[in-house]
Amino acid sequence: MGDEKQALVLTENVKKDSMADFRAIQWDTPPQLAEIGKIKIGGKGEERTSKKGEKYRLPVFTDHFLICRNERDAQGNLLPDKKLMDKIGDHCQSLDVVLLFDDISLSVPQFLAYYRGKNVFCRGNGKFAERIIDEKTGKRQRVECPCEFLNDDEKGNSRCTPHTILSCILPIADQIGGVFTFRSSGYGSCKAIKSSLMLIQSLTNGIIARIPLKLRLQMITKTTKAGTFTVPVVTIVYEGKAGDDRPAIDQLYEHALKIAQHRTTYSTQIAKLEELRRKALEAPETLEAIVDVVEEFQPQNQPALNDDSPQNGELDAKIDELMKKTGVKPEQAEILKKNCKDKLELVKKLEEMIPAQETQKKPEETKDKGGGKDVKSEKKVTDRKGPLL
Repeated sequence: MGDEKQALVLTENVKKDSMADFRAIQWDTPPQLAEIGKIKIGGKGEERTSKKGEKYRLPVFTDHFLICRNERDAQGNLLPDKKLMDKIGDHCQSLDVVLLFDDISLSVPQFLAYYRGKNVFCRGNGKFAERIIDEKTGKRQRVECPCEFLNDDEKGNSRCTPHTILSCILPIADQIGGVFTFRSSGYGSCKAIKSSLMLIQSLTNGIIARIPLKLRLQMITKTTKAGTFTVPVVTIVYEGKAGDDRPAIDQLYEHALKIAQHRTTYSTQIAKLEELRRKALEAPETLEAIVDVVEEFQPQNQPALNDDSPQNGELDAKIDELMKKTGVKPEQAEILKKNCKDKLELVKKLEEMIPAQETQKKPEETKDKGGGKDVKSEKKVTDRKGPLL
């Protein structure tokens, strides 16, 4: 019976979380591309401790592509997609990809961003940016871009960096309905990907969607004042089909021509899809996405539990609510905080502590003042603001 009761509680919790997510959906929000996996050239390295006693993990890079699922292990590392990794091998430096839009800014959005704590402190397009000027309220102001944050601080830590997010279909995945995402914060990949696509567009009269392309990784040796080192740079190329003796450029022309002829019937629908994509890209990044970027690309900017920011203000409210539900006393809360790396982890621990009966409560029977009938009191559902936790 113990196992059955535990299974029942787990099921009720899943239902409760699902309904909370369902109620929080804004129905006028443009649909996002469903991410079914990630393309990586690195991840989180070994754990280190700062002078302040805060733990972080430096990013590490590989000289080959990794295809990962969205799940993580106990250490926070993304789990490899074993099926796809078996297909590409352990040292793959070239992946077949297909883009969804001709507009480069829709297939591969790029921007400058300074992630500080769990905030996108400043984000711009090279001309102007939106920057937080009041961390408590989250008020933003338009400023010129780029600015002084593009340079490292006095300790040599990066602040504002270029970000590239490439969304594509992997033909080897043998499934349609979602995209694989490659993300980079490197200057080399940022320039190489955009330059390559602009060159291909110049030869196809603007067409890049549905053309079979290759995402290619190469190791580049760079020499700076700090010394000589090797960095991974990702670019996109068109490669002629094996066995076809014609030049690759002629094959590219043929692909583009076939696609253009096919589109004459569907140009209106394509325009509508591109407009939906533009609106979707205007949506702010989720807290989960921000945390993921900071942990992998800018670990030195991770916040402590007492970091003061708009998102953390929402987390504080969530923590207070969970404290009341769990009955945790102040002294117990302090112990929990010490054992958690951040507020997100504290929220998860508190949610796990919610008494089982909390999920099994039935609506209370109350007396109707007018007719004396027994009616069930209904809990009012309010719109939830902020990121889903």
